[in-house]
Amino acid sequence: MSIPPAPQIDVESKPFWDAAREHRLEIQQCSECGKFRFPPNPVCAACRSLQFTWQQIGERAHVRSWVRTHVVAHPYFGERTPYVTLFVELAEHPGLVMYGNPRFPVDDVYDGMPVRATFEDYPEFTLVNWEPVRS
Repeated sequence: MSIPPAPQIDVESKPFWDAAREHRLEIQQCSECGKFRFPPNPVCAACRSLQFTWQQIGERAHVRSWVRTHVVAHPYFGERTPYVTLFVELAEHPGLVMYGNPRFPVDDVYDGMPVRATFEDYPEFTLVNWEPVRS
């Protein structure tokens, strides 16, 4: 099995990756103003508070944008290039965007496409990916 490059896990992002390992999505919520944020950050961009908690969120979202990468930045992507990264807006948190890999034919992607998080386990980490929501 070919393994993609591991995410850069630091003190701010470790709880996110730990939750992903358990197939859950968790994001930070400011303890002062209540704003949710992603990616993890020690400071709230809305009120500058340093206080926050981690909250489990739903796995539904919709595609807001995507980018097709044509440059090989790591040997893993050699035969996978070009590849697509999705930017999805969380259904429960309008305006909050996450990113990840599509788990569907990228020619089918469209703006507003409903998707849900899926989890891809590797020996040392778990990636959050996105697949279409079937009606």
